[in-house]
Amino acid sequence: MNPSVETRDSPFPPTEYERWCASSLGRAYLSSVRDVLRGWIEGTAFTRAADIGCGPGITAEGLFSAKSWPLGVDCSFEMARRAVARARERGVAAASVAGKVEAMPLRDGSIDLVLCINCLEFVERREVALREIARILRPGGTAIVGVMNRRSAWEITRRLRRPFSDRPYYRGRFFSEDEVRGRLEEAGLAVLEIRSAVHFPPIPPGPLAGLYRTLDGAARRRRSGRGGVLLARSRRR
Repeated sequence: MNPSVETRDSPFPPTEYERWCASSLGRAYLSSVRDVLRGWIEGTAFTRAADIGCGPGITAEGLFSAKSWPLGVDCSFEMARRAVARARERGVAAASVAGKVEAMPLRDGSIDLVLCINCLEFVERREVALREIARILRPGGTAIVGVMNRRSAWEITRRLRRPFSDRPYYRGRFFSEDEVRGRLEEAGLAVLEIRSAVHFPPIPPGPLAGLYRTLDGAARRRRSGRGGVLLARSRRR
């Protein structure tokens, strides 16, 4: 395994993604996704976790304790450094490595729990990436994957805006539920559960934040498959 990515002591300036996460829409999005992930993670016994495609390390906040903080893995060296800096600003002894999800610098069977949220949409060889996730998991280990849903309002607005933007989000490829299930199974991961989150449009809620939470919670309880994000919990065979 590569050594931990080091970071300077001074805080990094916020990235564009961090600024979005701090917006009203970003907060609503993260809250909905974490509401599903939190129960899954709390119900999983693990010693070593990895946050694949960790970006600046935002998703892990509120999901892991300081003692169980996941190893961050990101294809961007700067993002891997930022994830460490962000965690250390909060008193967490974090570590990250730089590496592509299609070829991670981690040993076979070295991880008990993999978290990979909003990463695979932007990977060209997603089948290779999922085989890598299965490879680093110990037998019986858990993989939690989150991807943008092709059957949602988020996909509609992405398609409409794609011709006018070169941002990575608009160049990504969203998933259907069948594709999520099929890709995981092909990689040797037994799917335990698929749920959707973010049952509201990609429009800042403003004063309607409370309504967003209410409608989203009701849709998640009904197990609607139309949320903006598909979340899958699986286990390595």
